[in-house]
Amino acid sequence: MHSNSISKLLNLTEVIVKKVEHKNTVVDISIETKLSNQICPACGQQTSKIHDYRTQKIKHTTIGHKPIVLTVRKRRYYCACVKRFYEHYYFLSRYMRCTRDLMKHICHELRKQISFASVAKDASVSVKTTIRYFSYPKPLKLPEVLCIDEFRGNAGSENFNVS
Repeated sequence: MHSNSISKLLNLTEVIVKKVEHKNTVVDISIETKLSNQICPACGQQTSKIHDYRTQKIKHTTIGHKPIVLTVRKRRYYCACVKRFYEHYYFLSRYMRCTRDLMKHICHELRKQISFASVAKDASVSVKTTIRYFSYPKPLKLPEVLCIDEFRGNAGSENFNVS
């Protein structure tokens, strides 16, 4: 199989394409990454001990009006500090079930001022997912000082007290 050509077409470098299946509604591509040493997020040591494997379905962009689903064989590593962790994937953000390319595609389509529903249908995701990718990031922390200049209270005939 032409693994290198398919990975270039999908904009996925450093992956090994194992199998491509054309199903009725999707193109299912099975991939895995090359075995490499990983750095433990808890202690910072390198480890190559594999604890187990898990399979995850990840949505990718479309080819020929068919959505692509990547079936990733994820490795879970075991460290000497007794921490278990998944390997890092450059094309996948943490806790996400779709690739960064799909998120970029959704944001690019939303620039054309078309509806969330039509972009979601085109990308084969839900409308709520499309809105979530469009939303602005939340602030990381609240300010230390909060100023309130008026508040409701019992001030005789007045509705608001002023501080």
